[in-house]
Formats: sequence, structure tokens, C-alpha cells
Amino acid sequence: MEKIKNLYYKIRAVWKRFLCHQDKIAYPPTGYIFNYQYDFTQYRSHEWEYGPQWGEFHPKQLYKRFDTIGITFEFTPQNILKMTPQWNPKTYKKSEFPDWQKDLDVPDEFTINHMVPRLHSTTGYRYGWFEAKIKLPKGKNLWPAFWLTGMKSWPPEIDILEAYSCKNKFYGNGLFKWWKLQPNLHYGYVEDNTKSARGAVDIPVYKATERFVQYACLWEEDKILIYYDGQLVVECRVKKILDWFNAGHNWMRIILSMGLCGEEDIEYDTMEVKDLKVYKNER
Repeated sequence: MEKIKNLYYKIRAVWKRFLCHQDKIAYPPTGYIFNYQYDFTQYRSHEWEYGPQWGEFHPKQLYKRFDTIGITFEFTPQNILKMTPQWNPKTYKKSEFPDWQKDLDVPDEFTINHMVPRLHSTTGYRYGWFEAKIKLPKGKNLWPAFWLTGMKSWPPEIDILEAYSCKNKFYGNGLFKWWKLQPNLHYGYVEDNTKSARGAVDIPVYKATERFVQYACLWEEDKILIYYDGQLVVECRVKKILDWFNAGHNWMRIILSMGLCGEEDIEYDTMEVKDLKVYKNER
């Protein structure tokens, strides 16, 4: 039944896309109250950390490294965060790695040319309504995202938005613009090969690179719902999946990232984010 519902949501999103549906807003359920809004007028170390805790780069993606000092970010008086990858080569030598990195399967010496922005919230959340308004960058091979992940483990992960401009700068699938925008859920354990995913549905959003679109997620014990441009696009109510997200240690942090799909034909552009808010159930 849930698969049928999600198919219906996608068909409805396609229909709304061709009707030029835009600038709609989804609201938290009754009983939810405002909890926090992130300030993008300046970097606040009590709100955010630059880059992931596990290092500057992923050993299987040596074409990009994470910005750990903030030069790919712009915090503006308009309370809009701007995130832009840049050409910024850095050479690494395995002999100079700290002990915990010396076993990585990487060359003895290598250069990473691209620096990408990624922010992690210092606060963790357990259930709630999470929303942000995002204007996607217009460029080739970009991978902007707005997501939640475990404070102390991965998975779990709730991808509220992942967008891929691998084929063209309009996130198209070859035929349609603004098409390859995806919600996704990751759960299980990597270590015992139980990691799996639910979702990764291509959702079309009208003019996603030309305006701020609201992307929102409701995470409760019995459901995860994701909204694009005011409409429900994916839901999960399967207990065996939700159990991974509801485990007692699974507090989630917010992540904003502006990644790259690959290292060829990259067209740098800026991801803009505003009105990042969290609501909590007062009951």
C-alpha cells in the first residue's frame, strides 16, 4: 500500500510540475511549536561545525575535500547562507597522516583539486519538523543536499533533499528540467551488510534553480514524511525501517552540503539557504 501511495505522490508531483505549481508551503501538524531558527547572518560556532568529524576527504572520492575553515561559505545580512565549491588544490602525503588515518586505502601522495562546503549542526534532535528554503545552484555535476544523520553513527540518514546535476545543469534526466531531486532514507549497518535505502525517488520541482523552494520533513516514531514545495512526496510508515531511526542512540544532526557528482565538467555555482527552522511536538 505504501509503494502505491508513493507512486501516486510522484505522479502528482509530475502533474504539478507541468502546471507550474510553485511557492507553496507545508506546515507542521497541529500540536507542534516553533523550537529554533538558524542564524545565517554570521557563522556561529555553537550552531555549526565545518566539515565532517571524520576528516577532510572520503577515501573513495579523492576529487573533493571538505572546507574546514569556512572559505566556501558566505553568511549575509539578508540571513541567507551561500555555499559555493571552488578550485583549491591541496596535496596530501600518507606519511604525514595521523595514526588513525594511516590505514586508509589511498595513494602515498595525491592532490585533491576541489573544495566543497558542508555544515553540521552542533545540536542533535530526536523527532520533529525540519524545514528550509533552498535555491539550487545552476551548474553541471553539482550535488546540493539538506539532510539529517546520526550524531554518533551512520546510518541512519534522512535525505530531505539530494539533487544531482550529473546530466545537465538543470538537474534533468535528459528530457525534463528540475527532475532529479530526491528524498531518501538510509538505515541498517554497514558493518554487517544490512545497510539499505528506501526512497531515492526522482521528484520534479518547477524552476528549482530560480527561486527558494521549501523542503520539509516530519520525523515521528510512527512515520517519516517529506514535502517539496508544499506537497507530500514520500512517506514511510514501515515499522522495521522506522525502528532503525527510533533506536535510543539515534539523535540526528542537520547537515547542509554542496557536493560534487564527479571531477569532470564541473560548473561551480552557489547553493542558497534561508529560513532553516525546527519545530517540536509540545505534547
